[in-house]
Amino acid sequence: MNNRMLKRILKIFLVFAMIFSFSLNSFAISAHAADQKSRITKQVDKYMSAIKKYDIKKVKKMLIDKDCLHCTDKKLQKHIRRINRECLKYEITSIKVRGKSATVRLHVSQYNIQTDFKFAIREIIWEYRKTWTPDIVIKKLNKYLRENYHPDSEAEHFEFNIKIKMEKKGNQWMITKMDNNMLFIKDAGLSYFSQDFPKHPKKYI
Repeated sequence: MNNRMLKRILKIFLVFAMIFSFSLNSFAISAHAADQKSRITKQVDKYMSAIKKYDIKKVKKMLIDKDCLHCTDKKLQKHIRRINRECLKYEITSIKVRGKSATVRLHVSQYNIQTDFKFAIREIIWEYRKTWTPDIVIKKLNKYLRENYHPDSEAEHFEFNIKIKMEKKGNQWMITKMDNNMLFIKDAGLSYFSQDFPKHPKKYI
């Protein structure tokens, strides 16, 4: 075997070695990306499970920014859990990962509590005339939800898309913070209403 033949064989070997190395590296990158997406999916599912149960302690453990507006009224919390259990649905539509940052898009369906607010407030204010107070409205809202809440009514649901920003801290993927859409879907707007109405009642009348 002459030198020219040896050089040709060596070149062919080097080409195959490079192709094999590139393929192996690509496979490793793909496997890593798939693993990260799997971890992110599990974390989002865990987060949404905590939302459905209205377990604010668990929710905060998954947030970098712990600021999480929530309802503190125990009776209203029961309605929130029921609404979330029966109505809150979601589907992960895309996951994009860039290093230690990720963006997750979800399509969400949730009960629209705004309709109940309007009817309840009108009835309560009419009943109490000039003697109503924000505290009376909140108490009566509990009663109204208990008697009038109908999760099967399609007209009282809404659908929209939300975007969740995440960052990797150590081995854990964390949600950066809850934006307005995320705050709203966690309780169909109840926590915002229960805290905003006593401060700005005229906004809802």
